[in-house]
Amino acid sequence: MSQEKLAETINSHQVYISEIERGLKVPSFPVLYDIAKAFGVSLTELVSIIEEEYNKTYSK
Repeated sequence: MSQEKLAETINSHQVYISEIERGLKVPSFPVLYDIAKAFGVSLTELVSIIEEEYNKTYSK
């Protein structure tokens, strides 16, 4: 999903989504919940996916 589409889906702005993606902003739990909902997963699943990706990148 593009940043623009995600921003539109969660009623946010593409710049904010980009900042989250680049680690410049930390989303609130309500925003994380909306992102999870937009991707069709639970908040728990979203956090698990983020954790897996973080571990792949930074646990070398």
